Amino acid sequence: MCAKVTLQHKLEIRDRIIAAALVSFSKKGFDKTRMDDIALESNVSKGTLYIYFESKEDLFYELCEKNLDDLREQLSSLLVTNHKGNNAKNDKLISDANGFYNNFSHFEKSYIIFLEILSKSTRNEKLKSILYSQHKNVIEVMKEHILNYIKNDGTITLPEGKEIDSMVMSLIAVYNGLMMNRLMGVGEEANKKTWADSVSRILGTTPKVE
Repeated sequence: MCAKVTLQHKLEIRDRIIAAALVSFSKKGFDKTRMDDIALESNVSKGTLYIYFESKEDLFYELCEKNLDDLREQLSSLLVTNHKGNNAKNDKLISDANGFYNNFSHFEKSYIIFLEILSKSTRNEKLKSILYSQHKNVIEVMKEHILNYIKNDGTITLPEGKEIDSMVMSLIAVYNGLMMNRLMGVGEEANKKTWADSVSRILGTTPKVE
């Protein structure tokens, strides 16, 4: 029993440190944030912090992993919501562009950090490796959920010649651009319309012919 409590306590501390890193990086930027700042924000000693994470780069990696988990959860949630709906005209996951956009707009704080890390990755191989790994993982997660959705839906298919990898990468590129728009103050309605149009053009799903 004690072992389980100890493990749970360790997980709680770890999660608290990761959350504190996100707050600290957002406030001060990755460069100016010290491990001391993260220890203070998470209310743990500096010694305890280093038991869990050796560097800011390690913490950034964990933030990427958390975002990936959130991505899986959001995609799964949208998938379940659409399939459980009683309305025959429920929007499909891929076509429900506004819902998709709304569910991912909460990544804004992490995206600000991502932009800073991106600029530093040209001089930091560890950060560059983390970003590249994260990019590949995001592609795989999105590809898996889109393909599963099409398969489970049973009423739509991808037009011949459409490559899922390039489609997903195009969606990611559009989303990155829209996040930049959001940070620069472009209105949400304009962003949503651009996203909806882009989803329709890039994915180009069609009804399955029996």
